[in-house]
Amino acid sequence: MKAMSDFDEFDTPLDRRARILVRNDANFLAELVAARKRQGISQGAVAERMGVSQPAVAAFERAENDPKLSTIRRYAMAVGLLVVHLVEEDHGEPIRVGHRFATSTDIVTN
Repeated sequence: MKAMSDFDEFDTPLDRRARILVRNDANFLAELVAARKRQGISQGAVAERMGVSQPAVAAFERAENDPKLSTIRRYAMAVGLLVVHLVEEDHGEPIRVGHRFATSTDIVTN
């Protein structure tokens, strides 16, 4: 049987950072689902707005796959949110936790 020290190679700073990013992805999805529930929107209504089946929405909410950005965007729009992306250089600094969702009223057009 392997000792815990044998797994030290899997606990590098990069591995820890990857775990944080994966956890942030899960939290991001949980926040989208929580927004749907707060608004009292059913999975069926979301499915209709997205043009997919209710089981597809349920699978999305359970994170049964790795959804495309377009699917995430369509889900967010179906519950009245917009997903705003941020791209930054990685300087090894602590990762910010949390997500900001924009509503359609946050979007200003000229």
